[in-house]
Amino acid sequence: MKKYTLLLIVLAGLSSTLLAQDSPKHEIGIRLPDLRDFNVIYKNNISGNTYFRLRSSFTRLNTGSGVTNFGLGSFAGLEQRKDIAGKAEFFYGGELGLFYSYSSFTNVNSSSLNVSLGGIFGIQHKLSEYFNLGIEIVPSIGINTSTNLDANIFFDASFSSAAIFVTYKFGKTLD
Repeated sequence: MKKYTLLLIVLAGLSSTLLAQDSPKHEIGIRLPDLRDFNVIYKNNISGNTYFRLRSSFTRLNTGSGVTNFGLGSFAGLEQRKDIAGKAEFFYGGELGLFYSYSSFTNVNSSSLNVSLGGIFGIQHKLSEYFNLGIEIVPSIGINTSTNLDANIFFDASFSSAAIFVTYKFGKTLD
């Protein structure tokens, strides 16, 4: 009888641990810097209010009238979150990025590669246990190489990278 009681206590403890309502560990979503471009964003809670983030950028897919334009980018970084009021959070951090773009107009082809370092600043609202809605800016500096008729290398700074996003939270923390 003692074995069954002990087994019952262990199973009850295990089930309460498995069914605990921990906050979701992962987030995935869409980030919209404008009406032509979009990003897919993934965030992973690595500890406390610190998140590792990955962002893929798909931009300027345009074909027609002898013109072809497109761009692809990948960005990785960390963000730190702070509660500011009710369901609102402020977040900040940094990210490294790599962005490739291609353009073709009649007989002229051009491609560029940009390596960047950006700061992340934003506010998000917890719509529910599973959804966030927010806005962020990522001002950045970078080195850009461009090829067309001549090869060029130049430094670049961007301050106009505001975007809105929505993320879905999933998975449970291991606390």
